[in-house]
Amino acid sequence: MRDISVLADNDSKDPVAARCLFERARRKFSNIGYRSRVIFPPAGKDWNDVIRG
Repeated sequence: MRDISVLADNDSKDPVAARCLFERARRKFSNIGYRSRVIFPPAGKDWNDVIRG
């Protein structure tokens, strides 16, 4: 089985809707045979902040 990570973002104007979309993407990957997960960056940051340190 292959793994895939959905990298979520924290700067959505509607975080509840965003979480639903991330979970939907995770489920779609799971349905086609991937072991999948959603990963969120630390609170108050986005992935660009994390990468840039």
